[in-house]
Amino acid sequence: MAWSAGGAPREEVDGLIAEQELILHVFAHADDRKPADVAEMGALWTRFADELGLTDPVPLLGLPMEPDRFTGFGAGTVVLAARQRPDTHVQAVLRGMHDVLNLSVLAALPGASWQQLDAMVRGVLGEMSQAFIGVTWLYQGKDEHLDAGARCFEELEGRRVGRGCELEPGIVLREFSGREDTRAERRFVVLAPPDRDDEQSDWTWSNGRADMPVLARYLLHMAKVRYQLRVHARLPEAGMLCRTIDDAVAQRDQAALSTSRFRIARHVTDLKTMRHTVEIAISNAVAALKRVGDLPQDGPIGDDLALGTYFRQRLDDDITYFETSAEGARLMTESLGPALVRTHEPTFGIVTAMPEECAAARFLLDDWKRVNVPGDRANYFVGTMPSAVPDQPHVVVITLLGETANNAAADGCANLIRSFATVNCVLMSGIAAGVPRVTDPAKHVRLGDIVVASWGIVDYDHVVDAPDNVSLRQPHPRPSPLLKHAVNALQTDEHMQRCPWETHIDAIVRAYSSFARPADSTDVVYTDESDDQATTPHPDPALSGHRPGRPKVHYGRIGSADRSLRNLRKRDAIAAEHNLRAFEMEGTGIGKASFANGLEWYVVRGISDYGDRRHGHLWRNYAAAVAASYVRALLGACPPLDVRGGQIRA
Repeated sequence: MAWSAGGAPREEVDGLIAEQELILHVFAHADDRKPADVAEMGALWTRFADELGLTDPVPLLGLPMEPDRFTGFGAGTVVLAARQRPDTHVQAVLRGMHDVLNLSVLAALPGASWQQLDAMVRGVLGEMSQAFIGVTWLYQGKDEHLDAGARCFEELEGRRVGRGCELEPGIVLREFSGREDTRAERRFVVLAPPDRDDEQSDWTWSNGRADMPVLARYLLHMAKVRYQLRVHARLPEAGMLCRTIDDAVAQRDQAALSTSRFRIARHVTDLKTMRHTVEIAISNAVAALKRVGDLPQDGPIGDDLALGTYFRQRLDDDITYFETSAEGARLMTESLGPALVRTHEPTFGIVTAMPEECAAARFLLDDWKRVNVPGDRANYFVGTMPSAVPDQPHVVVITLLGETANNAAADGCANLIRSFATVNCVLMSGIAAGVPRVTDPAKHVRLGDIVVASWGIVDYDHVVDAPDNVSLRQPHPRPSPLLKHAVNALQTDEHMQRCPWETHIDAIVRAYSSFARPADSTDVVYTDESDDQATTPHPDPALSGHRPGRPKVHYGRIGSADRSLRNLRKRDAIAAEHNLRAFEMEGTGIGKASFANGLEWYVVRGISDYGDRRHGHLWRNYAAAVAASYVRALLGACPPLDVRGGQIRA
């Protein structure tokens, strides 16, 4: 039933099923990390409005005809826009719910058949898109004899309709889609007696409000389950992955064993995330049908619930299979002994200052274990990361400082060097404040970007303050030449559109959604500390080199001091004086402590704020993740080292 003040009942079509109407529900991703999908839904909304003549608002709803956003909805349902034809026979509504966009269309032209309505709506929708989580077609009508109505529908369609189930007494749902479990497009016939129009509409279109109707909400959650089935079908086959471990064990190949264990650990993480997603979707689907009472065990709803049970069990079996294989590989790795597992001889140390920085780095550390050294109160995590030579991974030790700032960093670095005498290079991985330059797009740093201290650290508070001049007291030690070569290799790969750190970022985000990239709308550059309206737009991404949903990597100088910068004017003045791309508080300590002990060092930072008073925590996790991901990629471009000395291992 359309949103209308009233109207005459529609006449029967060909004496078969009366009041033939078509309802379309399209479900798509509403994710800032998938801007193309979001843009496609925006274009689809415009296309329906233009091609179906939806030129009027829906007065009873009081909604705008154009949405004010396509993402950022939170947990509840947000009704974004609604519009209709002047005669009210075709209406459309756009909703957002958490991470999903829902575009719904009602076509209820008097005297039109389902085939005619289908051709009209399908002509606008076009082909199925990868942006869609699922698409549902509801062909609804009225008939006193529901079974006879279903047979009439079969005659119209030229195909059999599946078993049906009652949504409530007198309202029957039957599916006539294909039988593939992974199907993204589903088609249903919904029949009701002529006097049950309001109840039928309550299920399929509207109860007088613009909220998502009950059946659409249920079908949304089941579309999520089938979407996960399609994702699962694209994952590597379980037996193939486990055979790589068996082959590595048979050949006593520790490097291959480590790589296989890493792949399986990632796979298990993906499966567990998928299992959790499916569990939530099925629970929400069942909750949407709470008015049904006893859920049907047959028909489309019974089939859906059976599919959910099967899929959850399949995921549980896969997880158990992988975990058993990984545990066997772990035991075999330990039995091969220290000749193959050199966790007592790390050659790289990674220092982090905040828990989120340590968590991101630890996630990217393979086969790690916690190590405590007598006389050293710090906690260490020792494992491996790939090197430039496939069968010779780096052994890496990670530590978390007790507090921030350069003194703590120097102390933590010195302790790490003393406790692990084989380390010959120390890296600082974590967050920093970026320096935006909207008037110089090539140097414009945005939230979530990566800044690599390839030109070194500037200790900008270590100065000689003379009456007529303020100058830096002494130059800072130069960063690692070895890692500078590796950075150059990554820059070369980037020019060829190979960005290995992005794979690592995606892995962290898949495993821990709290590290996901915040919405781009939260990345705001202010030009005045006191005026919250004084903002300036970012440069055109085509000029600044930024790609949607991805960090840009900047190379240059990073400023370091025991100063948590929250002043945009001082930020810009200091950055201009020393040509800085970012500010942080540990790089000086890391560089000087490493240099004093004859070690090489490097600093990689993810940008979490702009060093002004509007500093917050929103971008911290993602910034920590991008820094750690670049560090892993950097070590992956670096040849394996001998213990203490920086020599390439023969």
